[in-house]
Amino acid sequence: MILGAIYRNLGEPMRLLWTRERLMNTVHVVDVSRAVVHLLTNLPLGNSAQIYHVVDESLSTQGTVCDAIAEIFGIQVNHVGTLLSTVAKVGVLPMLTFSYLIGYIYI
Repeated sequence: MILGAIYRNLGEPMRLLWTRERLMNTVHVVDVSRAVVHLLTNLPLGNSAQIYHVVDESLSTQGTVCDAIAEIFGIQVNHVGTLLSTVAKVGVLPMLTFSYLIGYIYI
């Protein structure tokens, strides 16, 4: 969600790696809150080395999540596709620039 506010502030389209069809893990804030409360009230002391993965059962895609962000913030969202995403993954294409950090400061 914060990315939507940053791109709205910058007045630029949000460009994301991969494609609209890429599956994403999502979870509702209420479910996260319940999980935190459950852990805080049920874990024995000294058991902090455990890792818990909280996620819903939906098949959210990058496209469905980005469509919601685009509607909320009134921005355009583009996906760069598999080729550029693979190049970025190996570190050849820097995707984060100073202007995006400045955009974050002004939110």
